[in-house]
Amino acid sequence: MSPILDLRAGVRATLAADAALAALLGGPRVYDRAPPGALPPYVAFGDALARDWSTGTDRGFEALFSIDAWSSQPGEGEALAIADRCWTLLEDSAPTLSTWRAVNLRALAVETKRERAGRYLRATLRMRCVLEPL
Repeated sequence: MSPILDLRAGVRATLAADAALAALLGGPRVYDRAPPGALPPYVAFGDALARDWSTGTDRGFEALFSIDAWSSQPGEGEALAIADRCWTLLEDSAPTLSTWRAVNLRALAVETKRERAGRYLRATLRMRCVLEPL
């Protein structure tokens, strides 16, 4: 399995299992890609990049990926609270993966941006994970 697909599945399962995040989202609204017409708040995966991180003797990947917390509330509070909960759940965690092992999972940054003519706020959590095969 692709390291990105495996990592996304493990991260999604970690986020979807958290009651506090579900309370912020108003239910289990953690998506690989938000369904058409989905209204915020919700969490969806953004961009991802996997780079070879192999050594002379071991195979590995560095994965850079983002998680987008969407909100339609005025201000940044809701989106940042959702992004912060995702950060707390994932920082230094070891999500269960099927063919890879998350050696190091770290949050790098969070940024906010108004989208769709200011109607929605997106807080993007940027993550880095080093992966090695099981």
